[in-house]
Amino acid sequence: DPMMEIAALKAGASGMIYKPFDASLLRTRVVQALKKDLPQETKAAVEHVCKILLIEIDLANIVKLLGVLENKSNDLIITSSSMVTADMIKTGHFNLVLIGGSCQLETVQQLCSMITENDSVVPLVFVGSKPPDSNKVALLEAGVDDVIDINDSYRLIRARLQKQLE
Repeated sequence: DPMMEIAALKAGASGMIYKPFDASLLRTRVVQALKKDLPQETKAAVEHVCKILLIEIDLANIVKLLGVLENKSNDLIITSSSMVTADMIKTGHFNLVLIGGSCQLETVQQLCSMITENDSVVPLVFVGSKPPDSNKVALLEAGVDDVIDINDSYRLIRARLQKQLE
């Protein structure tokens, strides 16, 4: 209903999303809304750093990672693992690929294969909630460069991600 949308926008809404909606569209709109609310001086002070592909469907993890990355102005593309294609990896020119904890080990292995098949040297980092040691070993064996616990402090996560970008 256009009248409802006009009323919502006048009331301060950033935009409208109608059902049924695509989860990727929802995540992108959430990111846009979060970025929109940054103070102007913060936006002006931030420099462009890198292009990051975030493969995650859990909104809580996305919001946490946005908090971790808040000090830098990154080109952040958020998608689900089912939407990642070899062409996206090949032509994306990413500086970092973050794989969220909602991805299964088999999916991570497929993503690692896809990246190595495309002769890409982009760092892959798995960010999940308290992965057990056996999963950490399996992830590292699959080709992930680092395994990070999303419950660690922002400062520690930021430092480990920055190390991958060097």
